[in-house]
Amino acid sequence: MAIRIARAEVIGVRPVRGPFSRGFKFRTASGRLDEVSFWPLGKAREQPAELGRL
Repeated sequence: MAIRIARAEVIGVRPVRGPFSRGFKFRTASGRLDEVSFWPLGKAREQPAELGRL
């Protein structure tokens, strides 16, 4: 299922850990998508950490 979050709605990002991988959750102004987790794969997995964001 595709979920779209408007950039203007995002107020933060926080890291999350699963049993075998790392991902993150967006914090949104409305709170409506705060429990949605994103589990990046491949190169996308390393990029947030390289940017110093997570």
